[in-house]
Amino acid sequence: LFQSCLHLFSSNLLSMEFSMLLASTSPTILAILLFILSVFLLIGVHGDRRLRELYLVFSAKFIVDGFTSILVISVGILIYIGRWNDPAVPLISTMTFLSQNTLLLCESFDWWTATFKPVHFHHSTQTKRLIPYALGCGTVVVSFFVLLALQIQIGFPMAWIGEEIMTTISFTIVLIALITMVLILRNNPESSYSQQITMHATACAILSLAPMAVVTVFSWLYSQDIVRLDQLLYTRQFALFSVLLHAFLHSLNFLSRHSDIQTSMCRFLRPLCFFRN
Repeated sequence: LFQSCLHLFSSNLLSMEFSMLLASTSPTILAILLFILSVFLLIGVHGDRRLRELYLVFSAKFIVDGFTSILVISVGILIYIGRWNDPAVPLISTMTFLSQNTLLLCESFDWWTATFKPVHFHHSTQTKRLIPYALGCGTVVVSFFVLLALQIQIGFPMAWIGEEIMTTISFTIVLIALITMVLILRNNPESSYSQQITMHATACAILSLAPMAVVTVFSWLYSQDIVRLDQLLYTRQFALFSVLLHAFLHSLNFLSRHSDIQTSMCRFLRPLCFFRN
């Protein structure tokens, strides 16, 4: 059985074009790394009661990152087995964009509150701060499963929603998030959060907004039969890789700035104690 599986893997690997192989594996490998990191961070946050009270709101990010990682891995598997034109691929991809960009929007509004309404922000419990994340990201997750169920039951829902519409909505969301961060920096450059927001705004513009703009344009071009499906696929996979890279770097930044999380992780995951060096 092992030899037959290995033979199947090797034959698929050899038969795939390099560009298709790259489109399949690059986001998938990054998604696996992001999933592992998200699980470890959740363990670090929830492994200690004090940390859970301090960083509960960050759990939303780690959960969304884990969820979108699974989505991207599933897309990679579909492409690898030759089903890159499966109707599920654009559905899963667009919902990945929507999930991550909604998360960015929630984070930007959280920073807005921290900057312009510090009293309200510091008196809000972690549970209250978690509500926008739960509503925004939760709606996207529920919508994904509803659309997936519709696809299974009555056919492909993206045929009547349109991938170009979904990507445009996702692009608009990340654009609003970036504008919010820029307004925070413009109106309150001396804020204690300004350095972090500057870094996140730069990463958002390069790793999220720009790829989303490209994939949105290609989606509209494909709807007009100007570009081919495989060209749209490569663009979409590049955007997925870029968006996941943004999420991965964001999580690494969080981990590097919180030694208490590192300590909590080491308590439960001994091999990760090199983070403390």
